[in-house]
Amino acid sequence: MTGRQGGIASGAAMLMVLVLVFVAVASACTASRSADEPGQVVLPEVEFPASVESVVMIGDSLTEGAQPELESALAAAGFEVARIDGQSSRRIVVDQDGGPSSGVAAIEQALADGLAPDAWVIALGTNDVTHNESIDDFVVIIEELLDAIPDDAMVVWVDVYLRDFPGQTDVFNTTVRRVVADRSDSVVFDWSALAAEPALVGDDGIHLTEAGNVAFATAVTEALSLRQG
Repeated sequence: MTGRQGGIASGAAMLMVLVLVFVAVASACTASRSADEPGQVVLPEVEFPASVESVVMIGDSLTEGAQPELESALAAAGFEVARIDGQSSRRIVVDQDGGPSSGVAAIEQALADGLAPDAWVIALGTNDVTHNESIDDFVVIIEELLDAIPDDAMVVWVDVYLRDFPGQTDVFNTTVRRVVADRSDSVVFDWSALAAEPALVGDDGIHLTEAGNVAFATAVTEALSLRQG
């Protein structure tokens, strides 16, 4: 697999994703919009990791709630969806007794099942933001998860949005960007910038509305699609 060293998808790309997301949400959720005004978005030419065909996504309740939309959006874009594994309350490395397995355990299980996707989408961290006290804590758990993924696979890490914990959320998102930047063919997708739109997130400031599920699935798909094949 060829591609640039890890980094963050460009601001221009994120802007275009934002436009596309709101076109999708508006067309799905706003009956008053005229059918004669379809949104047409031309994605910019951007430097991105090599072509991706198959995908495994590991996440928490956001992924679980948006699974139908994710499966539909990814399949429509031509990706082979090897697995979408979202579990409520899932953390990055902590297995909860009687509860969900960790993200690391989910990756290990996928590998044990013979899955070898071109790209891993990781949508985790929401349930870790309030359980860790320092940047060093975040670095340790993020690196442990990345170490579980084969070196030749691309990683797209979806950052987190917790409306009521902005400071700690920012610390986590900044840290995940720094750590992921050291891994080849890997990016962080700025979901937190999109999730700040009130229509996409429910009253708890974390979980997604129906429109949010559509936006989340569209955004993940576009993050994988912004690539040079």
